[in-house]
Amino acid sequence: MKFWISCLFLFTLFTFSPLGWSQENETADTRIQKLEEENAVLKDMVNQLKDRLDKIEKDGVPSQGEAKDSKKKKGTEDAATEPSKEQPAEGDAATAEDKKKDEFWLPSIRGEKFSVGGRVQVNYFNTENEKLLQSAIPNNPGGGFSLDEVRLYVDAELNKDMKFFGVFDMMEDTGNVVESYIDLENIVYLDEIRVGLQPTFYRPSRYTETYPLVGRAFWKSRQLGATIQKDFLPFSAYFSVLNGSKLENTGIGEDKSSDIIGMEENNLDIHGNKEISAGLGFDWDFGTYGRVNLLGFAGTGELDSEDVVFLQTMVPGYGFAPDKTKDFAGGTATYKIGEWDFLSQYIAGQDGELDRSGWYSELSYKFNFENLQYLRSLRPLVRYGELDVDLSPQPYVRTGSLTWDREQWLLALIFEIRKNLFFQAEYAFNEEETGGPGANNNEFLFQIEYAF
Repeated sequence: MKFWISCLFLFTLFTFSPLGWSQENETADTRIQKLEEENAVLKDMVNQLKDRLDKIEKDGVPSQGEAKDSKKKKGTEDAATEPSKEQPAEGDAATAEDKKKDEFWLPSIRGEKFSVGGRVQVNYFNTENEKLLQSAIPNNPGGGFSLDEVRLYVDAELNKDMKFFGVFDMMEDTGNVVESYIDLENIVYLDEIRVGLQPTFYRPSRYTETYPLVGRAFWKSRQLGATIQKDFLPFSAYFSVLNGSKLENTGIGEDKSSDIIGMEENNLDIHGNKEISAGLGFDWDFGTYGRVNLLGFAGTGELDSEDVVFLQTMVPGYGFAPDKTKDFAGGTATYKIGEWDFLSQYIAGQDGELDRSGWYSELSYKFNFENLQYLRSLRPLVRYGELDVDLSPQPYVRTGSLTWDREQWLLALIFEIRKNLFFQAEYAFNEEETGGPGANNNEFLFQIEYAF
C-alpha cells in the first residue's frame, strides 16, 4: 500500500510541477509559493487516503455472522428472524442488510438467491407436581432435559417482487412443515400478498419460549390461506382469508399439562372452519420519544363439525349446542424507546356458545455489553396475563382445566452469550380459579439455543 501512495505522490508531483509548464517569465518567489501550495494540497490528499486505509484495516470486511438477521416477516416472530430471539424492529438497517446480502446468499444458475439457516434448542424444565386435581397432574413430574427443536429456515428471492420463506421441523421422521409461504410484493394497488401456510397478521413477536395465555388460546397456530396488505403511511390495512384451525386442548407450558382450549398448530387439511379477518395498523416514529405501533383486528368464520364435537364432549358444562358461529376481535399496542420494549394485547372471542377473553402486557429492557467476551447482552422481562372462560370451573373432572379462569406472571432473563448463542431462564407463576383448591403447576425453564 505504501508503494502505491509513493507512486501517487510522484505522479502528482510531476503533473503539477513547474517542470511541465512554460514558466520562464515567473520569478523564483512565485514558483516557490506555488510549489508550497501544491505540496499542501498533495499532503492533504495523502493524509485523507491514509485515514481511509487505516479505517479499512481497522474495521475489516464484515463477515456473514456480523450481518443483521434477515428481514422480519410481518406479523410473526417465528419467521426468518426466529433463530435469534433479539430481533431488530421491522425495517431497521434495511440498507445495510441489502449491502451484505450478497456475502451470504446462494445464487442459482437462473439468478435466484437462497439463504439457509436454522436453530437448535435444548431445554431443561421442572414443573410443580400437582397430585390432587387430575387435569393438572404433570406428564413429567420432576421435569428433565429435552431436545426441543431442530429447525431449518429457507429464505429465497425468486425474483425482485417474489419471496419464499419456509420453516421445517427436522425432528419429525418425514419433516414437519411449520411455515411455507410466498410473498408477492409491489402488486398494483397493493403492497404485499402472502399465500401459503402462515402465521396470522395479528400475531405479535415474543422474546420468551413461554407463550402468553392468549397466544396459546388464539394465535399460536399457522393457517393455510392468503393475506393482503396495503400501506397508507402511517397506516396499514390487512385482509386475510384462511382455512382456520381446529380447536384442541393444549398445555400452558413445556410440560403440556393443565390444558386450555387452544388450536391445532399446523393443519394442511382442507376443512370447514374458514376464517375471514381484517385489521388496521398505525405506526409512527417520534424520534427521541420512541416508536408507537397500534393494531386493531377482528374476524369471523364457522366452526367445523369436529370443533362442535370437541366442545360438546371435551369441555365440561358446554352442553350440546350445535352453534357453529366463530367471531373474535382485539387490539395490540407496542411502544419502543431506546432499549425499552413494551407490548400489550387484548383478544375476545366466541366459539359456538363458548365465550373467552384475555389480555397480557410485558415490559423488557436490553442491556448491551461491548467489552465482555462471553456476554453480549442481557434482557430482563416481566409479563402478566389473564384468560377467562365463560363456564363454571370444574375442579375434579378429567378435562376440568379447560374451564378454569387463569392468571400468569412470567419472569425471564435472556442472555446473548456469543453471536447466535443464547441462554435464557424463565419462571411462570400460574394461578387458576378451579372451583376448588388451587393447582400446583408453576414451571421453571432453562433453554440454550444456537442459531446458524
